[in-house]
Amino acid sequence: MASKSTSSVLLETAVVLVEDDHGLAYPARALLDSGSECNFMSESFSQFLRIKRNRAEVAVSGVGQVNTRVRHTVNAVVRSRVGGYKCVLEFLLLPKVTGNLPSISIDTTKWKIPQGVKLADPAFDTSNSVDLILGIQHFFTFFKPGREIHLGDGLPKLSESVFGWVVAGTVTASILSSYHCNVASTVNLEELLARFWSCEEVDTANNYSPEEARCEEQFIRSVRRGSDGRYKVSLPKNEDVIEKMGESRDIALRRFQGLERRLLEDPELRCQYIQFMGDYLRLGHMRKVRVTQEDSVKRCYLPHHPVLKESSTTTKLRVVFDASCKTSSGISLNDSLLAGPVIQEDLRSIILRCRARQIMIVADVEKMFRQIKMDENDIPLQSILWRTNEQVNYPQAAEALINDVYMDDVLTGTNGVNEAVELRVQLDSLMRSGGFRLRKWVSNCKEVLQDVPEEDLGLGRQGQVELDPDPAVRTLGLTWLPKTDVLKLQFSIPEIHPNDKWSKRKVLSIIAGLFDPLGLVGALITVGKLFMQRLWKFEDERGSASKDWQEFHRQLPILNSITIERCVLVPNPIIIQLHVFSDASEKAYGACAYLKSCNSHGATKIILLSSKSKVAPLKTQSIPRLELCGAAVKLSPAVYYWTDSTCVLQ
Repeated sequence: MASKSTSSVLLETAVVLVEDDHGLAYPARALLDSGSECNFMSESFSQFLRIKRNRAEVAVSGVGQVNTRVRHTVNAVVRSRVGGYKCVLEFLLLPKVTGNLPSISIDTTKWKIPQGVKLADPAFDTSNSVDLILGIQHFFTFFKPGREIHLGDGLPKLSESVFGWVVAGTVTASILSSYHCNVASTVNLEELLARFWSCEEVDTANNYSPEEARCEEQFIRSVRRGSDGRYKVSLPKNEDVIEKMGESRDIALRRFQGLERRLLEDPELRCQYIQFMGDYLRLGHMRKVRVTQEDSVKRCYLPHHPVLKESSTTTKLRVVFDASCKTSSGISLNDSLLAGPVIQEDLRSIILRCRARQIMIVADVEKMFRQIKMDENDIPLQSILWRTNEQVNYPQAAEALINDVYMDDVLTGTNGVNEAVELRVQLDSLMRSGGFRLRKWVSNCKEVLQDVPEEDLGLGRQGQVELDPDPAVRTLGLTWLPKTDVLKLQFSIPEIHPNDKWSKRKVLSIIAGLFDPLGLVGALITVGKLFMQRLWKFEDERGSASKDWQEFHRQLPILNSITIERCVLVPNPIIIQLHVFSDASEKAYGACAYLKSCNSHGATKIILLSSKSKVAPLKTQSIPRLELCGAAVKLSPAVYYWTDSTCVLQ
């Protein structure tokens, strides 16, 4: 123990934000160390971030020439909580970067820190772990020259940095609540051996530390028993520390979003997790609360994650609520709670007593800790974020309903039979959960619909299904034949008697009815649009124009006999190419896209994917200008673009 004349030094610490590989930022407590040539990160914090590691072989030499081998490095973005500072740093990974700082907590109640000062480490006076060491490489870029505040004699000073105001300097012994000596944080072989032998000792004393005694006193004062026989207790809060606990919802939300992405990738884990959380709700071990902006209750949001234990005979998966997650001030809920004494019997004694009995009985208390109720005032400190996201429960169906629904028709699919069956089951379950029933199921693969009741099948007697959301108004204009898996054009062409008179209105009505959203017969429909333009230029609707139109109208029913392959790709393609052609003339311009696909067996398919055309304006335009208009027609992004116009290419 040091003498009372010894002074202690507060080292420069700051709470910074560190980004993971997905760009999500998490708070970390860092030591700003000008005596370190490298940057260091603790092994536990790197595992928490789940960032990519790089192999390395680095020897680190510390105080007293103590050597440490570093096997891995990581690269991470470090940024400020209070400003726009950001930099990319390389960190060496160590099991522990340094001891707790400060080594003991310091009483700062009499310190006069100016109002409005944003501290880099709001909990600089509380002994806590360190996640990072930021070395000399960027050390001097952290601080702003000449920006210092002196707190007084025997007290440290404040230095402004990009992370906020850093508290550092000498603290006289009279300020400290106890006295100590700082030593190197290297754990040597002798210390490890001492720990090993201490585990072998039989503890006969019941001497409590001041913190343990305070914790037990709080427990005795708060514990009570309800009318149902259940116990209720309060959290053993350290009021001095809990007031410094910062904001926790942002980091809990980021980790929850990361959890949802993980559950989407693992259906089995997702089902187990949802069942576990459902049991929590069903048993009343958690309840839904509504939090508003006006809510003045101090809350701490705990992130949660799954832990799998395959050896368990009851629950393979348990959800762990992370009360050690740092808040924005660098203080976690666990940091704010008092540590109580060990009051249970020594394990050695329990086993020895069991060996002295003829009959042995073993049992496990089901959900033991959840049977103890929490005081209502402390429940907000154990808040979590959770939702029964339909996208998590039914990921394939959710995506299909977002992207593949037109009015009340679902038009979707997959590339495999098993995936298609799973998609159908998910769609049915998801829609039923919302009170909707899917019927008229149709597929070009019979295996997909094997379990569907007969009354829910939609294949008509003629073996075709109209892809039309409203029978009275044709919108898609296509008919699908599942047995042959082809699409047919379905235009309603009114029959006109030879003696009937034509009018602009009748011609416009028929041309407008040739609805072809994909442009599969765009070239033919363009002929009709050109005729309409030509007709509007004439004052007399009869003559040659009438004869030309009657000939065009006579051939229109042929469109209904055209069939097109529905699937535009070969099975299991390894090459997919999109080729877009554009051209123009004095009358019209347009573009068409062809899809080419090949597989490993040499099968190749080239098929028209879509086309789009427009008639040229009545005002005469130059061919180069029309070529540019044709190239500007919006289609899907092209991989290969073809044109014979040099002005377009230039």
